[in-house]
Amino acid sequence: MLGERFVINNGAAGMANFAGDTSGLLTRVATRLPRALEDARAYGLHERGVWIDALRIRFDAARWRERFDAIWPAGSPAAVSYRERIVAGPPFSVDHALGREAVACPV
Repeated sequence: MLGERFVINNGAAGMANFAGDTSGLLTRVATRLPRALEDARAYGLHERGVWIDALRIRFDAARWRERFDAIWPAGSPAAVSYRERIVAGPPFSVDHALGREAVACPV
């Protein structure tokens, strides 16, 4: 939260956003938090009667890797850029997303 404003960026909905978690994320803004979505909730907040949540999108990661590898062979630009993220997630945590832990920037 930035003063009276929010910055909401769910990252890539169809690609891993956190280390060790192959789920994608989607942003949900609503006035209610349905109990059925609690297990999908990566993080969020309740502010002035509004729920703002990042929900995990779970999918068949093994099948997605197979498809990716069939389209983008080893050594191709996409394989070099994205395959490790698809397999293991990027080197970020929920704490990074929430600003509780600094992200190391490459020099």
